[in-house]
Amino acid sequence: MKFYYTFGTNEKQPYCGGWVEVIANSIALADKVYSEKFPDIRPGVLNCAGRYTEQEFQKTGFKEKGNLGAFCHCTIDASKLQPYTPPVEEDDVAEFIGHCIDIFENFLDEKGIEIDNPEKEESESPAIIYGTDYGILSDELREVFSTWGVISKEGSVC
Repeated sequence: MKFYYTFGTNEKQPYCGGWVEVIANSIALADKVYSEKFPDIRPGVLNCAGRYTEQEFQKTGFKEKGNLGAFCHCTIDASKLQPYTPPVEEDDVAEFIGHCIDIFENFLDEKGIEIDNPEKEESESPAIIYGTDYGILSDELREVFSTWGVISKEGSVC
């Protein structure tokens, strides 16, 4: 995947306008590699105007028109570095995502919110997020967590 780090007119940023491309398997690794090359001005705040995924960057029009008159300054290929190991082991992914869904479910329960779901009508389960709804939410969380490098893209979630 490619991630794009853009620049504005802030004189503390590495460049005025344009962008830097980072090839990495996750946003977490891309940010780490970017910050090593262009250290944060303040801890935890990337030294750029904005960061985009490839899909988001395509919508900006920068590739065709440039950003403040500048284009790509350099490309950093993180795939040539040591592989990044996500913090959640593959064997624990289903349980991790299940705990995250439990957090949403507890929040909904505390607010007295129930979700209309025909699949639930046939069950005695106290679960608020149930059946297909659970599967959809699980898949969406998996996508977000894999994009951010919290889990790997391989494997399956129950």
